[in-house]
Amino acid sequence: MDTPTPQGAGSAGPASDLPVRHVTMNQVVAYNIAYFRNAEGLTQEELGKRLEKITGRRWSKATISAAERSWDGSRIRTFDADDLVALSQALEVPVTALLLPPDEDGTVTDFVFANVGSAPYRERSVKGGGTGSELMAQLFASEYNYTYGSDPFFERLQEALEFYFGAIPEDFFISRPVEPIDDDVLVFEQVHKLKRQIATLREVMATLDRAAKKLDAPAQVTSQGATPGVDRSFTEEEAEQQPKPGPSEG
Repeated sequence: MDTPTPQGAGSAGPASDLPVRHVTMNQVVAYNIAYFRNAEGLTQEELGKRLEKITGRRWSKATISAAERSWDGSRIRTFDADDLVALSQALEVPVTALLLPPDEDGTVTDFVFANVGSAPYRERSVKGGGTGSELMAQLFASEYNYTYGSDPFFERLQEALEFYFGAIPEDFFISRPVEPIDDDVLVFEQVHKLKRQIATLREVMATLDRAAKKLDAPAQVTSQGATPGVDRSFTEEEAEQQPKPGPSEG
């Protein structure tokens, strides 16, 4: 296996004259394990010992080696969320570092990442997955990929920062557009958001309209004089206004 080593970052954009390789995100994690392990100067055995202290279970040199060889594609290991958190601690990098596109993307090979792309209702730019730029857009929210889901994300992120740190750190940069971008994609997102809001309002209005009709509709009296499910009792004022029965004929 050619172990990834730190080098100049490759461009995320596609290059038509480069070979194309389809990879899964589990393979990307495997690549980054080897990349950041080498960047820190750790052996596979040393990384395994760190992981054993964190997780309480054994990570042998063979286990680390097998995980990193997932990049080759012969036998791909599945990494769950617990694995990613433990690996980020052991390698001393953010969790997102384990999901970064390979360093040679766009310079040596054009990678296509499975299940990566723009919002699901848009067409993917490449068949079978997404490009490195699309992967980066999913990892880091910015004005360039601002969608109707960004507002809840930024609101929750701000609340979490204020709760756990007391305030947003001065050096913590959140890229959030102040004004809408004149862009066809963003316009589509805004229209989609408005349509959802309009649909919700229509549901509320329909519910209120049905309730109003029930209140205004006259009660339908049965042949026995009673309306099932309707309270026919009157107040004293209403009772005075009811027609008085005529004298009985005898």
